[in-house]
Amino acid sequence: MDRETNRTLLLVEDEAIIAKYEAMMLQRYGYRVVTAYRGADAVQIAVTNQDIELVLMDINLSGSMDGPEAAEAILKQRDLPVVFLSGHTEDEVVERTEGITSYGYVLKSSPETVIITSIKMAFRLYEARKQEKEKEARLREQDALYRAILRTTQDGFWLVNLQGDLLEVNETYCQMSGYTREELLAMKISDLDVNEDPEQVAEHIRKLIENKQDRFETRHRRKDGSIYPVEASIQYRPEMGERTIGF
Repeated sequence: MDRETNRTLLLVEDEAIIAKYEAMMLQRYGYRVVTAYRGADAVQIAVTNQDIELVLMDINLSGSMDGPEAAEAILKQRDLPVVFLSGHTEDEVVERTEGITSYGYVLKSSPETVIITSIKMAFRLYEARKQEKEKEARLREQDALYRAILRTTQDGFWLVNLQGDLLEVNETYCQMSGYTREELLAMKISDLDVNEDPEQVAEHIRKLIENKQDRFETRHRRKDGSIYPVEASIQYRPEMGERTIGF
């Protein structure tokens, strides 16, 4: 039998006999179990006991706060995976949980293996979502950093995607080119680079992906049609969503 360790679950069940049976079953699989019999108690335990890693929430709780209400109250204060338990399959019961960020809906009459598998899946989904949120946070931090660079550097600066579209430019490059920021963000590299047509730009980007960075001399066309030399230094940054920066 597959046993997991070092996982503490909050079991929320208002029927004492059922709660005792479910807790014993979970403990056989290596889980530590904290039991709450009322929604309000579940909220207090989940918020104050930092060992809780997942909530098994009965939907139909007696008292002033039922399962979905307790789950919402918990999630407002802690980011935890919640798996709903119910003895009912009626649409109106299931629909009550649809607006709540949960990681599963399991019938109490399900075999033990189904309940345990649902818990394991909830942990995996939670970790995957957590990693995705962390990735998004890192991207936001990187974007903030590059925008700060855009504002302060005395060199012209671009942020472009792999299709050659300009995603961001700084004021220095606007002054160099004579275009406004809004005009530039509607343009591609090939609209400005005199030396490379769209096919050559695409080939240049392909080589950049392989080498991760490049430095070269080229020429750009200003808005008034005049040509000026540019020394470009570019980098491929896939962690920013397959974007390149330069120059």
